[in-house]
Amino acid sequence: MKILPIENRIRAISLWQPWAGAMALGIKKQETRSWITKVRGDVVICSTKKSVPKDLYPFSYGAFSDSFGVMDLKGYALCIVEIYDCIQINGSNKPTGSEFHWGDYTDGRYAWMTRNLRLIEPTPIKGGQGFFYLDRNVIKDIK
Repeated sequence: MKILPIENRIRAISLWQPWAGAMALGIKKQETRSWITKVRGDVVICSTKKSVPKDLYPFSYGAFSDSFGVMDLKGYALCIVEIYDCIQINGSNKPTGSEFHWGDYTDGRYAWMTRNLRLIEPTPIKGGQGFFYLDRNVIKDIK
């Protein structure tokens, strides 16, 4: 298989559901992780194929209507967001409101700040851990 040059590929990351769906619906705008990222720019948000128990879902999950069904899709590319910053979480920069309930804002972790949400046609995808690049077939479907 021919590897495409970086400029012809796009980064992606997989999130558990319902977090991936919440990102696609614009409910969640920050992704929290234990590690910093220097990645900036467009990233495709994908949903993992595996589920987590519903008792681990954010308590605010039931308050949102998902008329698009994206919170039920597992193993799909759902949207594109732009990562524009990554901040280390401390007592003074934690979000308020529902955003707080969609991440782990423990001091010392990192919040990846996103903007410029673009929905795409949900596309089946084989994900990976951490950031990964999409292959040419998926890129063709997304563009």
